[in-house]
Amino acid sequence: MPKKVKKTQTPVEKSSQKISKKPESKSEPNSEKVQTIAVIKTGGKQYLVKEGAEIKVEKLPDELKKIEFDDILHQKKVIAEIVDTKKGKKITGVKFKKRKGYLKFFGHRQTQTVLRILKIK
Repeated sequence: MPKKVKKTQTPVEKSSQKISKKPESKSEPNSEKVQTIAVIKTGGKQYLVKEGAEIKVEKLPDELKKIEFDDILHQKKVIAEIVDTKKGKKITGVKFKKRKGYLKFFGHRQTQTVLRILKIK
């Protein structure tokens, strides 16, 4: 059984000075850069992307260097470039039949394309 521990510390008294959580800035509040996001569909899947992000999608043809997608939500155009084509993680499986002496292992690595999102317009 764990022993009960007594609290020996006294609570700290609050100071009369107010601490501001955000530093005050003289610039306008709307001057911050707003990151635009988009939802693209490729390879039967949907991906939430923003500018500068790199995503892994199902294999796309290597002849294409830049690809243009349509945004599903906001009807924007998304321009991406192919960075790399490589294989994904290995997925293993087993085929087995009891009392028959049948046991087979198999593995599969899906080819994936790495995309970098250049612009959302």
